[in-house]
Amino acid sequence: PCLLLDKDETLCLVAGYSAQLRIRIIRRWQELEQQAHQPAMMIPQTLPEALRLAAELAEQKMALEQKVAMDAPAVEFAKQIASVEKGITLSAFAKTVGLGPNTLFTLLRERKILMSCRGERWNLPMQEYVDRGLFATRESSFDSNGERRISFTPLITGKGQQWLVERLIRDGILRGVAA
Repeated sequence: PCLLLDKDETLCLVAGYSAQLRIRIIRRWQELEQQAHQPAMMIPQTLPEALRLAAELAEQKMALEQKVAMDAPAVEFAKQIASVEKGITLSAFAKTVGLGPNTLFTLLRERKILMSCRGERWNLPMQEYVDRGLFATRESSFDSNGERRISFTPLITGKGQQWLVERLIRDGILRGVAA
């Protein structure tokens, strides 16, 4: 048997016995129908309207092109920093963002970005962040009481610098630069 159902009957069948579900489906369907009848952008009906729209779009385009030109040096600098793989010390990075090194190390340990266990692993980056290319370590050796020892220095890569600045801004520690 073949049943021919109109929209309301189809909705009723689909919603089953739940009155709340039926009402939600019907309301949403009606919203979608209303949206379908509204044009996404008003098409100019007269020559003056078309000219005004063209002028507005040209002004928007010029403003965006000016912003791109103004941002070009900062974008290039950010690209250069992001391409640095070896990285810089966290102390040097802290100074560039206006934080003290001890403050930065504490913040990174609290956020579980650096290890907080005392000893050889103190302040080393967690492996997850090394694997993501945000941090690295520099290994060096030194003599202590006639004994050869190895030390590790945490480094932040260019990619890590960008990531950490964004994170510190998001966490409210640094203020973003207003454009």
